[in-house]
Amino acid sequence: MDHAGHMAIPAAAHPRTRAQSRIVEHDLGLVRGAIDLISAGGADRVTLVNLTAAERILAQAHAMGFERGVVVRALWRDDRQGCDIAVEAPR
Repeated sequence: MDHAGHMAIPAAAHPRTRAQSRIVEHDLGLVRGAIDLISAGGADRVTLVNLTAAERILAQAHAMGFERGVVVRALWRDDRQGCDIAVEAPR
């Protein structure tokens, strides 16, 4: 119960939170795929654009790229209201 005596809905049970979690997992899956492609030598660079959760997953994306030996960069938009993500082979 919350401080007013109402039953609190756990955050994980809230539909909006579940939807946000799915978006984050989807975007992370795209980053994983790009990292796999680059680390396997299938491309030199992949740019992921218009990811809904890009800013929220940046730290994790950087860590995933570091573990696989690829570079993950944020490509900030001119208005600084979000970013795209580039995954690149090291130079």
